Amino acid sequence: MPVPSALQEALERCYRSFADVPQPRGMDFSPYKSADIANRVLLLPCRELSDDDIGAYAGSAILTVGGPDDYRYFLPRVLQLSVTNGNWIGSDAPIIAERLHRAEWTNWSSEQRAAVRAFFDVTYDWSIDAPFDCVAPADLWLCGNLIIGGDMADLLGRWRHNQDPAAACRLANLRWSLAESLKGKQRLPYWDGVTAHNWNAMVSWLLDGATGRQIEAALNEVLDEDRWQLELALQVIATDTLH
Repeated sequence: MPVPSALQEALERCYRSFADVPQPRGMDFSPYKSADIANRVLLLPCRELSDDDIGAYAGSAILTVGGPDDYRYFLPRVLQLSVTNGNWIGSDAPIIAERLHRAEWTNWSSEQRAAVRAFFDVTYDWSIDAPFDCVAPADLWLCGNLIIGGDMADLLGRWRHNQDPAAACRLANLRWSLAESLKGKQRLPYWDGVTAHNWNAMVSWLLDGATGRQIEAALNEVLDEDRWQLELALQVIATDTLH
């Protein structure tokens, strides 16, 4: 899947920043995991690995296949997978962010940390108004950015002030899909790694009247096949307001 030039540049920066990380010669793995998962990713340089090879590894990385140093080597290819083929569980931004903490990424070089942060940041901007057929769920990239230390006010402000109708569609989808969770004050599983303060801030942001106004403003700007998402979110907001 093609990605914007800014995102491609951020990805290339990651490949350059991690170029000196040595390729693993072997990896430990759980006896309950197939040795094939580890063996396949060791056959080629990480950039040359297929989606099937890196995807199978990404979902098990550190937990049951390989360790922190191995993940550091494969990270650029995992990040590439996250924006080109999101069918793999290990390619979701919150999972990558959690694995970064397991890999003690705050001890990596300043350039490597900066490259990772830049990639997460640029991908979040892309995800806010990317078409729905792109592998870029905005709420997951919001969550991932928060887990690695992104600034909540800045991240939410960028979504709120994005005037693209696609940004409103993404917001509408998030608002109605979280309706029951918001009522029960229950976090979605992938938000467990976010602080209570940031979770509460995100909930307040979604419940703010500005959310309805942003969605409503896009009603006449979206394609007919996308309008139902906006209308559904506005119905949810109206119902919540009555109660």
